[in-house]
Amino acid sequence: MNALDRRTMLAGLAAIPSAIATGTVAASASVSPRDQVNLNAAALAASMQALHGGEWRLMIDHDLHMVIVSRRLS
Repeated sequence: MNALDRRTMLAGLAAIPSAIATGTVAASASVSPRDQVNLNAAALAASMQALHGGEWRLMIDHDLHMVIVSRRLS
């Protein structure tokens, strides 16, 4: 990752709290924590696809407390 990518990523992460505070990102009480994990993991996989291309797979194991987002190699 080059410096420009790191700066862009950090700027995006820094904007998250203000987006939540201003209501740009609405938290819904009707979404269960398990569903929120699934939504966040799917969003991460979509972002990785947009950034790197290819197909990305997602594995969530709540018993092992593990989330894996990886690019499909085949």
